[in-house]
Amino acid sequence: MSTYDGSSAGASGAYQDPLRQSARRRSAEALSGDEGAADFVPRKYLDIFLSTGEYGMSALDGIEGVLFDCYNTLIDIRTDESTIETYRTLSSWLAYHGVSIDPETLKYEYRRLCRKRIEKAGEQFAEIKIEKVFRDICYQYKIWDVDEKKLGRRAARTFRAASIRRKQAFPESLRLLEHLRDMPKGIVSNAQRVFSEQELRHLGLYDHFDTVVFSSDHGYKKPDERLFWKALEPLGLKPEKVLFIGDSYENDILAPQRIGMRSMFIHEAWNIPNGGGSSTSPLFSFRA
Repeated sequence: MSTYDGSSAGASGAYQDPLRQSARRRSAEALSGDEGAADFVPRKYLDIFLSTGEYGMSALDGIEGVLFDCYNTLIDIRTDESTIETYRTLSSWLAYHGVSIDPETLKYEYRRLCRKRIEKAGEQFAEIKIEKVFRDICYQYKIWDVDEKKLGRRAARTFRAASIRRKQAFPESLRLLEHLRDMPKGIVSNAQRVFSEQELRHLGLYDHFDTVVFSSDHGYKKPDERLFWKALEPLGLKPEKVLFIGDSYENDILAPQRIGMRSMFIHEAWNIPNGGGSSTSPLFSFRA
């Protein structure tokens, strides 16, 4: 079970941005049901792309601040929470910290407790803190006295480390951040602070940003509009003065447009240092 962007085994971080493909290629992909097109441009929007040609305006015209998604935007990530090997590693680690649970039971309990917390959250786009899930597991399966809260946090990070298959900063994104060094910047991510902040710091990304918003801190996630406001407030900027950059059509293109921001895909944003790239106006989503 995944509770944050880019966490599934199939999240390779490499996709062909349909907005940069030819009209003929995009038409063929949509008609054939190709996954690359379906993930980012639903069929009902395809005719808009085909009819407008250039789909936005110069990326930074009138922009005073930039917000980014995290995974598959800044960080090229692949994790695997489905294989039993991930849980076997964590099960072995827990055995040395006073918790006895076999890998199969651990996998079952993790998924069950995640579902239970999401169902109880009462949010349309609910988010949870996975360290609390592991805290509950440690409490239930402990064989000597342990600090469940502290151990839950450590278990969450160990679980993440066991699940990682690839983790690196996109060099193109680092170049983009350097280009935007004098502009206020933030992150809005469906992510778990318990390990995502450490990953950003480890990859040298965290200090590029003036504010970092993780869904796990708030109990809801993108496309919930409230998460974007959590980043706009400390920057002191109006939505129409902010550009959002990400990889998800629903979460990073349409959702920020709904509150007035401009938006663009990360692969298009990589052209900004070269003077290229165009962002999509909020009016785009209303036309659809």
